[in-house]
Amino acid sequence: MLIVLIVVIGGMVVCVNVWHNAREREQSQVADRVRDAEEYLARLTVAKYSGVKSIEFEPYWYHRWAGTTYRMRVNGVESSWMVDGEPGSIENPVESGTINDDVAFDEGWFAGDRGSGVRKRDAKLDADSVTLNDVEVKYCLQKDE
Repeated sequence: MLIVLIVVIGGMVVCVNVWHNAREREQSQVADRVRDAEEYLARLTVAKYSGVKSIEFEPYWYHRWAGTTYRMRVNGVESSWMVDGEPGSIENPVESGTINDDVAFDEGWFAGDRGSGVRKRDAKLDADSVTLNDVEVKYCLQKDE
């Protein structure tokens, strides 16, 4: 009877350990995909706007019916990108955020904020060829709980 109990407990420990390792591996893979998505969205922002000096990502938000929203601050001004799909997806990115001044926004200033120094480019660059060498980017791989 003692041997059966030891085998059962040992089996349970092994199962819990396997489950824990699989969960850690999955979380690591999601974090890698989120990092790649944030990098792409940073390049997309730089491709669309000039004057970008810093991009700081904040915890992302995910809902299976609404997709993923990546929140960020560009030169200190809040903005976000909404994409279709799970965290790590970059399908159909749509820029969103609060417009601080309608006139400034119509003039091409990022989020209608002249003080940001960020302005829409006359011709958008190709995001795949944009580098982030001159931009301080802080990534955030956490989900907003």
